[in-house]
Amino acid sequence: ESRRHREEQKNRTKNCRASQNDVALLCAMRAIGERSLRARKWGGAAEAADPMADQTTSMAMVSVSSSGPGPTTSQNNGVESRPGISPHGLYEQWGPRLIGGEVFWSQCFWIYASAFLTYSFNNSGPFRTNVQISIMTIITLFGASPLMKNLLVISSIGVFVGGQNIIGATSGMNEETEIEIAHYAWLAVLSAVVASVWWSVSRLKLFDGYAGRLGTTTFLGMNLSMLIFVPADVVSWKLYIWGFLNLVHVGEEESSTSPKVPYSWTQEAESAIVYVLGVLWLGVLSGGTRLLNQRRIEGTSQSPINNILTPVVYALSSMLVVNATDYVHAPAIFNGFAVGTYVGMVSLKRVPSLQRFALVSAFASVWGLTLTPCFIGFAGKSGFTAFLGHITFDLSRKTFGRIHD
Repeated sequence: ESRRHREEQKNRTKNCRASQNDVALLCAMRAIGERSLRARKWGGAAEAADPMADQTTSMAMVSVSSSGPGPTTSQNNGVESRPGISPHGLYEQWGPRLIGGEVFWSQCFWIYASAFLTYSFNNSGPFRTNVQISIMTIITLFGASPLMKNLLVISSIGVFVGGQNIIGATSGMNEETEIEIAHYAWLAVLSAVVASVWWSVSRLKLFDGYAGRLGTTTFLGMNLSMLIFVPADVVSWKLYIWGFLNLVHVGEEESSTSPKVPYSWTQEAESAIVYVLGVLWLGVLSGGTRLLNQRRIEGTSQSPINNILTPVVYALSSMLVVNATDYVHAPAIFNGFAVGTYVGMVSLKRVPSLQRFALVSAFASVWGLTLTPCFIGFAGKSGFTAFLGHITFDLSRKTFGRIHD
């Protein structure tokens, strides 16, 4: 009877160990299945970040299946060790998801990280620069980094979030923004809201191919965040109509710290003209460059130039040239460059000719001048302006007939 009891106990222990190995084998197979599904859905972004992950998982599965029933602990130099989670194991599990930017929490992380960097750079006390220069500089740095190649879209949205100039503006917009820890907390709230909007926009393929899609997403998130910011006394609701209550020059952003003095009608006209020229310059230059590149690589296996980085580099170069001249209406032409940049990011399937790039840019410049007194300091305003210009162009074609190239 004692012998039979020992045999039964031995068999139960063996079955328990076999069950544990079966569970480990199923987990390994599930990991491979999930990784393959992500590869098919996202074009292998996770695998590109960690090409050895599948081989490591397969080796682990073979090791588990071939080891058979065995002890769950091992003896190393007489010291008993138990299996645990190593830093390499954590990277294997979470690294590809973070670097790939394909899951919601990783998108929130990168949007906030980009917003944090841009907001700090734009409001760095005596070294503060124009918000449009800050935006173009940060996007260029991200685009030049090989590590951020797959995250350029997400990080660009974060840069637009960090370009806002309203957090902490409960009374006026003329004084310099003093960075506080609370501002970064509210910036995290804004980043989370914008990430939620982008999650929906990208899944539903809204505004796909339109000019200013990323900026429009940021602008929508900004307006949703106002439902939180205004009751919390973080932002004044008057920023929606700030230009009707205070002095704002045509085409210029009210974030400038210089004293506001009334312009003569000739100065106002000059500010409006250089704004329109800035939109047309960047929109036509960026669009023409991308069209020439598409024509050059047609029929080859070469990839087209980046539709985000190309206009941004043109914009940053143009801004630096104008900034070196100390031109009095530089803020107006910088805003025009920004809108033209977002027009230049449009899909070539929707705007397939240089003439249409010019028309979309013209419509966008009209919207930009119209919205000058509204949405002061809002994140994504320039992108939303480019989007309105594209929508207006499409509606005009449908209403008045086909516009011949």
